[in-house]
Amino acid sequence: MEPTKRQITAFGRFLELLPHGKDLDLVILKGHLLIEEQIKEIVRQRLLNPSALDITRMNCHQAICLAQALLPRGHQEEFWMATKKLNELRNNIAHKLTPTECELKINEFISCVPVDWEGQDKTQTFELCIWSLFVYISSFVEGKISEDMEMFVPKPRAM
Repeated sequence: MEPTKRQITAFGRFLELLPHGKDLDLVILKGHLLIEEQIKEIVRQRLLNPSALDITRMNCHQAICLAQALLPRGHQEEFWMATKKLNELRNNIAHKLTPTECELKINEFISCVPVDWEGQDKTQTFELCIWSLFVYISSFVEGKISEDMEMFVPKPRAM
């Protein structure tokens, strides 16, 4: 499948499955899962024998680090940091009955995503940051963002 088509198909699925304006926990969990799929696709595309990892119990943080290691040093570091922050937030929600410091972790995540969504309230900004993160992580599968996908998110700001 050509890069543009794969990215657009993946983004269409993302939009279909991400609950907009719904329960924040559900947005976090589903957004994380959809981004995690793209991380695993980066690994699958770049390894010579990805099926050798099928029996591992690699957690998401390990998969993020492996995907990042498969790309050039310093490649879009801000997006990798944001992915790790989203993973921390997801772990906080998924593994604790009464999550702590959620607001702080959301703010940390938003500040790590190097895209400005000005004029939005905090909940919208959070969701749009998940959108941006998905679009950019998805583009790392092919190594470039398709022109068609660029229209969905602002250009990254200099950090």
